Amino acid sequence: MQELAHRVARLERQSRSLKLALAIITLAAAALVLTGAMGTDRLVLKLAGKKRAELAMAGGAPSLLLYDDAGTTRLAATAKVAGPQLLLYDSKGKPRTMLTSQHDGTPALVLYDAAGKGRITIALRNNGDPLVMFMNAAGKVTRTLP
Repeated sequence: MQELAHRVARLERQSRSLKLALAIITLAAAALVLTGAMGTDRLVLKLAGKKRAELAMAGGAPSLLLYDDAGTTRLAATAKVAGPQLLLYDSKGKPRTMLTSQHDGTPALVLYDAAGKGRITIALRNNGDPLVMFMNAAGKVTRTLP
């Protein structure tokens, strides 16, 4: 029962975080419209003197970065030509989760270790078959399923 309560509490925290992210995105979009900043390469949104969000062009692709109270990047969403990408970072700024969709629509989820190294990839092949890859700390694939 305690496990269930812990999971519910974690889901509630995640829900609050997503609501905050949505509010920041909405504010950033409103700032773009209201300030006419569409022609700039970067728009930074500060709340209470702290950088909380940034809209920018990164490598020719629009990107949205969200920051925590310490100023550490916690989320990066990029609309790349090769496919959109969503990166979630830990409190130290290391990537921990990446969700992406390739140009052909094939999705992939990558889980990173505490050092920021990709360790597990869950994806679909072009034909729709599932694929799971396990990598060692050096990034070498050690096992593939199926």
